Amino acid sequence: MAFFGKLFRTIIGGEEQSGNTVCEVGISKFARVHVVSREDCLVLYGPTDTNQYELLLQQPVQNSLSKAYSLFRMADQDDAQIRFVALREVIPLLVRHIPHEIINQQGLQTVCDLVRDHQTWTVAHIAAYLGYATLFFQADVVRQANMADIEMKETPLHLAIQKGHIEVIRVLMEKNVTIDSVDVKGNSVFHVAATSSEAIIKLVTRKSSRLLNTPNGAGKTPLHLACEGDKPECVKALLCAGADVNVAATHDSTLPIHSAMAANSTLCAKEIINMYPNQLNVTDMKHGGTPLHWATSKEIINAMVELGCIVNARNFHGHTALHKMVEKNKLPCVIALLSWGAEVNILDDNGNTPLHLATSPVVVQTLLVFGANTSLINKEVRQLSSMSSGFSNILLVLGQLNH
Repeated sequence: MAFFGKLFRTIIGGEEQSGNTVCEVGISKFARVHVVSREDCLVLYGPTDTNQYELLLQQPVQNSLSKAYSLFRMADQDDAQIRFVALREVIPLLVRHIPHEIINQQGLQTVCDLVRDHQTWTVAHIAAYLGYATLFFQADVVRQANMADIEMKETPLHLAIQKGHIEVIRVLMEKNVTIDSVDVKGNSVFHVAATSSEAIIKLVTRKSSRLLNTPNGAGKTPLHLACEGDKPECVKALLCAGADVNVAATHDSTLPIHSAMAANSTLCAKEIINMYPNQLNVTDMKHGGTPLHWATSKEIINAMVELGCIVNARNFHGHTALHKMVEKNKLPCVIALLSWGAEVNILDDNGNTPLHLATSPVVVQTLLVFGANTSLINKEVRQLSSMSSGFSNILLVLGQLNH
């Protein structure tokens, strides 16, 4: 729940849950109750015979002369007045323009809950969140279309994309709303769209924006997020819109292709490589790892090697992908790399073969089957034994081989 929603609930503390439930009531019982405030179709009564303040939505004459909807009931007049002010900015306008969707218990409950939980949302935010595209043809709603809420700094377009409301997004783009706003986490509409759908990305990228390749607060571009989310159709749409495959994440200097590999998204990696073949062996800026260094499964290793990834490429520390997979105890990846011809005795900058980095007996056995040189290990037995408790089992394996 949003912060301001919690704050509002705190203000009205002590209220029973039923006090927020929208229900239909008879108007006649309010005939002698004082009217505290009135705005269009909303009337705040109180105190009632139960010493509460109650807000009614009076229905249009053609609907009912005797029934109304009670939107809330609470004991404190000041708190009731605060809630009334919040709802009067929203309910009357919705009733005027989309009465069939709103004037029912479920529709009113949804809106009242949103107003209570998101105190800084405008009518435009609510319309975007609920998918009421027709409201954006009303001048009083359009005027709010570019407004960001105070708490999260989200615009109506942010919310429409989050909820996947294609028609709202289309109308907002036709109204030429800004696409250069970011929320409190630094997310632009492109970041939000990155894990949505190809159709949404095509809509929001009709207008060019510098934010298409700008990292968010977590240091990631929209293309990074699409890769992490395993959304190949979104990756393709972003690339077609001009997403830059060479913009690194600011927190770890990884490129989108590395994010795709880390997320085990073969399809996302292939979309990038299909359009930018030079990404096949591109290195990250921090450690110099190629896509293979970032692999997380044998399947993605097989796919990338088939496309042309260099199996024995080294990072800045001299590690090959085999060094990294051994270090991480990823046996299926180790076997896949060895099957593709990875050099089992290749040395890193510290003179370590993959066998030096092994901490799992089964990985050791696999390396030995593929020809790992045990003499190098025998010269470093003392050093290895001090590195990890897991080495006792490994040394046992080596000892059995040497006898």
